[in-house]
Amino acid sequence: MAGGDVRRLAVSSSPKLTPDEIASRSFAKAVRGVSEPEVRSFLSRVAEEVAAISEREDSLRSRIESLEEQLRSPKAPTDQELLTALGEETARVLRSAQSAAEDIRTRSEERAAAILKDAEEQSKSMRDAAEEDAATQVNTANEISTAQIAAAEETSAEIQSGATAAATSTLETAERDAAEVRERARIESESEIEQARQTGREMLAEAKAVRERVLADLARRRELLTSQIEELRIGRDRLLGAYRVVKQTLSDATSALGQVDSRGASALATSAPFVDLGIDGDSDEELPQFTEAAPETPSLEASSVDKTST
Repeated sequence: MAGGDVRRLAVSSSPKLTPDEIASRSFAKAVRGVSEPEVRSFLSRVAEEVAAISEREDSLRSRIESLEEQLRSPKAPTDQELLTALGEETARVLRSAQSAAEDIRTRSEERAAAILKDAEEQSKSMRDAAEEDAATQVNTANEISTAQIAAAEETSAEIQSGATAAATSTLETAERDAAEVRERARIESESEIEQARQTGREMLAEAKAVRERVLADLARRRELLTSQIEELRIGRDRLLGAYRVVKQTLSDATSALGQVDSRGASALATSAPFVDLGIDGDSDEELPQFTEAAPETPSLEASSVDKTST
């Protein structure tokens, strides 16, 4: 049956008269009873509706029999129907693949961003810790060096003052003894005067030798203290050099992290346009491959150790 016939039957399936209307239908009264024209008109309408209902019933019965026959022996689909069905299936597979690829790309970008953020936080933490440790070591070295220099200068002054006082006291004692000997020699005989003078000269020479030895020892100690002070200054310069090496190492690590960021972004931009029709939307096997393909970041700790030892 054509589509127009179906629509016509659907329109005519709505009855113009209902059972209630038929039961409650009233007629105008005439002198001899009901109006015959009205009764005839109503009966004509009832007859038309009954005929239409019978026609619809026959048509529907025929349609049902045709559908049952098609269900009992369905016909094979045509080539066009097969192509249409396959096109829809292919489109569905493509849509599923595109959705899976988009999901994988999104998760890869989120994972790359998380890895980059963790690397930046670790780099900042390590840089802050290294700078704080280097500053602490430099301050400690400066304090120790200043304290040792002050102690060495104080010790040197004390030694020099003590040696000078001892030499002066020894010289005064020797001169006093020599004067006494000379005084006694003048009182004694002439021979004892000469002997006393000789003894006085010997004692004076010994006192001078003692003074020279004390001064020489003082000079040696002063040179030793000066050498120790120079070594302390050299140690402080080495600590400052180590601090510069650590700072340069941190700068190199920051540059390396920047290169990792650039390479990761390039890798994502390169791999995003490709779509594999065999990708499962719930599979995460592609994520480890993406992680393994990323370049490894040089070890900051190993680099720091190498440059510090150098």
